[in-house]
Amino acid sequence: MVVTIKHSGSLVTLSGKGFAAKNSVNNAFTAGAQTLLQAHYDRVFGSGQGPVKLASLMELLRERRMAVSFEMVTGSHGHHGQLPAAEYLVTTAAHTLDVNTAKPIFLTWLEFVRFCVEQHLPVNDTWLLAGCEWAAAARDVLDYQALNGGLTAPAVVQLNKLVQDGASSGCLHLPGTYPHHQWQGSRLEGFVVAQGQSISADMLQALQQLQAAMASLVLPLETVPAALHSPY
Repeated sequence: MVVTIKHSGSLVTLSGKGFAAKNSVNNAFTAGAQTLLQAHYDRVFGSGQGPVKLASLMELLRERRMAVSFEMVTGSHGHHGQLPAAEYLVTTAAHTLDVNTAKPIFLTWLEFVRFCVEQHLPVNDTWLLAGCEWAAAARDVLDYQALNGGLTAPAVVQLNKLVQDGASSGCLHLPGTYPHHQWQGSRLEGFVVAQGQSISADMLQALQQLQAAMASLVLPLETVPAALHSPY
């Protein structure tokens, strides 16, 4: 079973031509997305690097005929639950184009995670629960939180403990770039659960190797300059 956090925001997509929102371009949503991705790169590489890194990413997307989707979390693009403590993006998917059918070909999960790490894109917290025993334990944790209106941080702590206890069975936590309880707040819209996904030993080993790189991308809110908390 794979568990990720549902960040409360708006869907935007970046291609080599620029940002698009839901069936629209050149509006407050696409402007916000561009500002926040540039701010993300400023947070990672230092002030002033955002436009340069964004231009480099867009050139790569043009070369590969790719598009990348994000959840954009702000306090000024409609309320989706709790107002965030700070503004950020989370990468949710990436796809290329089948030149014969013009249909999107989505990157596999491993390809997607590897691409995000290589391009320093913001990733989501992800927990892998291997086998029925650990999946059932995770469901119990999530059900209790849902029924009791639990806060984000305790739920994350409990999921982390589960994967630590089940590490020898193949359980794994891939850390997200923006800790939800710091950047979004104490209330969580929900968790996204996908059951029955087959993860081979080779894929698990590759994800374990990416874990350290993902940990190095984590941006605790207190380490980010106040000017970059809400750039839009």
